[in-house]
Amino acid sequence: MMREIIASALIVAAPAAARDTVRRDVEGYAVASCLSTQPSTYLRDQADGWAAHIVQRKAFQMKAFAALSQVVKAAVSHEPMTTIVAEQPPKTIKQLPIQYCSEVIDIPNVRAQIERTITQVRK
Repeated sequence: MMREIIASALIVAAPAAARDTVRRDVEGYAVASCLSTQPSTYLRDQADGWAAHIVQRKAFQMKAFAALSQVVKAAVSHEPMTTIVAEQPPKTIKQLPIQYCSEVIDIPNVRAQIERTITQVRK
């Protein structure tokens, strides 16, 4: 009985596996593609640097990543921006583009394209 309890505790306490490099790069490229569509010069500059870093890795494949970028940009044009009601000044709507872009990878058609891109890159 004690072994079962200890084993269960270890399973619960075990850290989740980290994403592998290919998945991290593909998902990162999707987020960077979203950031590149934002009006902020700073966010677009960060997106460009992030994408450039991914492009320099050996897993990068232009055709697969370009298709992913197109799907992300299409999704961004249809999905509403994440916002909050700010306290200063009262009841002002504040956009959250970083949170929005970090969650764009969970939009169903974007997620499907991410998985297709990962499959293409791993071939």
